[in-house]
Amino acid sequence: KTMATKTSSAPPQRVVTLRSRDNQEFTVTERDARISGLIARSLKSSEGNLTIQTDEIHSSILRLVTEYMGHHKGVRAANIERPLKSSVMKKVCADPFDADLIDRAAANRQTLYDLIYAANHLDVQPLVHLACAKVASLIRNKPLSTIEEILGYPKPHPLKPKLTIQSHPPGRSSTTTTTTAEIGGRWASDQKNPALPGAGSAAEKEPGGGT
Repeated sequence: KTMATKTSSAPPQRVVTLRSRDNQEFTVTERDARISGLIARSLKSSEGNLTIQTDEIHSSILRLVTEYMGHHKGVRAANIERPLKSSVMKKVCADPFDADLIDRAAANRQTLYDLIYAANHLDVQPLVHLACAKVASLIRNKPLSTIEEILGYPKPHPLKPKLTIQSHPPGRSSTTTTTTAEIGGRWASDQKNPALPGAGSAAEKEPGGGT
């Protein structure tokens, strides 16, 4: 007699679609998206795939966020040591990918600050830490006038940006749940945001030192 072998297959992964303010869409798997606290909570409280409209995030920034998600696959990156030991991100990041991504973002100062805003908006805390560490690297050992210029650069964002989250339960043709989440847009004053890693120590302890 030939006995039938039972096979168990894992349920298909849900898909999260992030739509930018300029209506470009980025798709990530449930596993990758769970590094976002906001998305993880939304997945837990809903069925089926999700579509998230990010009214305040441009596609150029959302692309960086989803690139980060895709690389880390839902696994939190190692913490960056504080205070920073160097202004060179490749020397302080455990993952060379992180150093490359954040250096690319920082090539344009506004892009870096918009990335901090977007990561906080979506509650991707490891990316918030990484981007804030980059800001700290920019002000490390710099004179006060330069620090003020760097920290005063970003354009202000609305204090109450909005996200529209839609779930798409399987077998149903229409959206059943729409939730609007309001999150404070201040990237450095909220309790869930870290202080700039090492910024105070670098500015106060090494006022004229090198990298």
